[in-house]
Amino acid sequence: MSPPSRPLLLTRPKADSEPLAERIAAAAPDLQVVISPLMRIEPRRGSVRLADCDAVVFTSRNAVRATVGAARSNAMPAHCVGPKTALAARRAGFVTPVVESSAAALAACIADMQDPGRLLYLRGAHVTINLAGQLAAKGIQVDEEIVYDQISLPLGRQAIKALNSGACVATAYSRRTAILFNDRQRQSRHAHIVHCLSRKIARAVSPQFRPVVASDRSEGAIARELVALARNGIESPRS
Repeated sequence: MSPPSRPLLLTRPKADSEPLAERIAAAAPDLQVVISPLMRIEPRRGSVRLADCDAVVFTSRNAVRATVGAARSNAMPAHCVGPKTALAARRAGFVTPVVESSAAALAACIADMQDPGRLLYLRGAHVTINLAGQLAAKGIQVDEEIVYDQISLPLGRQAIKALNSGACVATAYSRRTAILFNDRQRQSRHAHIVHCLSRKIARAVSPQFRPVVASDRSEGAIARELVALARNGIESPRS
């Protein structure tokens, strides 16, 4: 008899966790999936000023959501990390000439452009990678503007119950989320598996837990890896 499946804890903000939960439920309706965001996204007040830049940089959909209505009528370029961020940017009125899978790849691609112009990096208060610093180091003019805050949240009752019942599979898709999870579970007696998007995030996971780095950042692949981890443990995806 195979061991019971581990509960899945999705820690992204609700708007991002719900589509993933639906995908998991469609593929594995037997699994317990709990949504308990560790952060709430709160846009900052005030309009974003784009008049002095030639293009903007987005590394998350949250930044796009915080700047809805800011795009100029002449379809301003927005360089993006990830296809979903790019889609959100296009829906907000931007054009997306450069879309890469990671911030490092985006910085390298922009650096190879003949004339990227003056950039404005629109971001949250907490970031995993110093993208502006990477771009500036390559001689690119870049300004930063924080357009949203990530307000930390406690774990919900259902999440606490699942985490206390035994080892779970939790998501940590930013360094800050990993740190918040460590803090919320510092007294845990269980070796929770923590699914991360990068090795840098995985290094922020407490040694008492078991980090696993996603082999593919697409939502379909993430869902498949989470299902495999819930059913089979850490031996399934590559760590």
